[in-house]
Amino acid sequence: EHTARNPNMAPSLRSASAKARRDHATALLVGLPTEVSAHIFSRLDLHCLGRLACVSRTLEPSLEAALRVRAVEGGHWLPETLPPGEDAWLRLLLSRERRRVSPTSPVSAGSWHTIFVDETGNLYSSGVERVEGPDRRGLLGHGALQQPEAGLPSPTPIRSMLGVAIRSVAAGNKHSLAISSSGQLFTWGRGADGQCGHGDQVRRCQPTLVSRLADIPIAAAAAGGYHSICAAADGSVYTFGSGARGRIGHGDETDRHVPQLVEALRECSVVAVSAGYKHSMALTDSGAASRGKRRALSVVFGSSED
Repeated sequence: EHTARNPNMAPSLRSASAKARRDHATALLVGLPTEVSAHIFSRLDLHCLGRLACVSRTLEPSLEAALRVRAVEGGHWLPETLPPGEDAWLRLLLSRERRRVSPTSPVSAGSWHTIFVDETGNLYSSGVERVEGPDRRGLLGHGALQQPEAGLPSPTPIRSMLGVAIRSVAAGNKHSLAISSSGQLFTWGRGADGQCGHGDQVRRCQPTLVSRLADIPIAAAAAGGYHSICAAADGSVYTFGSGARGRIGHGDETDRHVPQLVEALRECSVVAVSAGYKHSMALTDSGAASRGKRRALSVVFGSSED
């Protein structure tokens, strides 16, 4: 033990010592009945389960059983046979669990359009951009369409975003939001009320990075009628767009053209957000867990009329 903690130990010896400790811990776990080790593993966070899967193949049966326990406890359906293209249950179960616990929305429907994310993170959209009447140019994120009246009748990849992995999307009335796998926020569409968050009222016809939040990883976002709300990975909340009826939560009705921290939620840890036409909602996490379920509090701001 003294040797293992010695900072002056040669790197090769430290590595050998760490491997010996891992092997010893693995041997202890492998010696347990599968149902016991599965119960232990099912209480670990997903990051730990993924690391264990990489460290030891001998633990795979217990890890697979643990993931099945988590799925059953959460009421989630599992296939009886491996889907085509899959060759290992553990990898499939880990992938499904990651998607389940991550605050992602791979599809979202707005008033006039729909946006999608495929399994590899590519961004698609479909819908209409009629120029006559309500102006919705740029709504689909493909730049200037040749026939905006016809729109795009089927999901079409947004070429300007190829190479950027997207994990979550939100479609509003005339604008859209997308969160990349690294937590960066992209917006496009109507910007007259500042709902795209770029510091102006200019329409964006292609997804554009929100520079004000470039250094703040975003975990969840929602697009309302004329405003946007997003929750950062640290639990803080930012809103922007129309401030009418108090829908963006800053204590007034002033529009915000760039994301602004909601001071009323500064002491809260928000894990999910939703935006309606004239109001917004944030779900806070108390930080306490009981049998895998979080105690939560919902916070609503905006108009209660209608």
